[in-house]
Amino acid sequence: MASYTFGVEIEIIAVPHTIRANLQSLTAAYYRKIAAALKVRGLQAGSNPLTPSADGRTPASYDKWWITRDGSLIIQPSDAARLVAIEAVSPILSTSEDWQREIDKFWEGFHAVFHTPTPSPLCGSHYHISRGRNTSFTLGELKTIAFGVVLFESQLTKILVQQRRTNQYCTPNTASSAALKRAVSHSVGYLAATINSVRDTTSLCRLMQANRYVLWNFANIVPGKSGTIEFRGGRCLRGKFRTRAWVAFTVSFIHWLLKTNHIANLDRSWDGSVSGLYANVQNAAQQLGLNDELPPYYTNLNETTFWR
Repeated sequence: MASYTFGVEIEIIAVPHTIRANLQSLTAAYYRKIAAALKVRGLQAGSNPLTPSADGRTPASYDKWWITRDGSLIIQPSDAARLVAIEAVSPILSTSEDWQREIDKFWEGFHAVFHTPTPSPLCGSHYHISRGRNTSFTLGELKTIAFGVVLFESQLTKILVQQRRTNQYCTPNTASSAALKRAVSHSVGYLAATINSVRDTTSLCRLMQANRYVLWNFANIVPGKSGTIEFRGGRCLRGKFRTRAWVAFTVSFIHWLLKTNHIANLDRSWDGSVSGLYANVQNAAQQLGLNDELPPYYTNLNETTFWR
């Protein structure tokens, strides 16, 4: 069975169970409390001390949960006495391991310190996908994925929750790159030829985006980076079920693109409907053993129909 490694970045604005005076000055203390709650539950965890000399935006290594902050999560002065902004960065996880336990225990630890967060349009979730530990996608695989995410961009956008479809931090790739938009407007064959013509990962990244604030971020495929592809369209997460569902969806979508290899099979017909796309992702999830994590309908993911 194929497997992939991944990491999750979860943005949260939440209310502590115990609200203390001068709450914003105690942010680092609350980060430590979350990390401590995770350790009690058997997880490896650390937190950003938020000191002037600390470079704690990202962990030194992705071997533990890292509790930190994100500059895009702005607390209004009227809410500063009761809200804490958090970004939780997972360790590197693998679909061949018990990653669900890590997700479940994270939320158990979080809920021991904070109330279940209310949905916020400021918050989203990001998913970094790679072939395996210390294994990057090949250039050919990256081209296959790049072609697929553009080919099915409009369908995928409809699977996102409404707040993420127009969010400035996950702009569709065709809206970010003039060259990509031009290729798409020409023809599918021209798009395939444009992507196939790039000679290295740096050129592919430049084709796919103008900056990293795109739905599919290829910035980490360039030399010296992690080699992951980042999906930035995830919803504001509040618990384990939707966290697991969006992990399963993202990994399975990538798996389906690689297995189908649309860029090498332009003559093959495919179902261009959103429901057809979701059915293909469900089949890919079954191949990966992730089908139990996905809801039955794509409307459950975009939350136009109820699921859990």
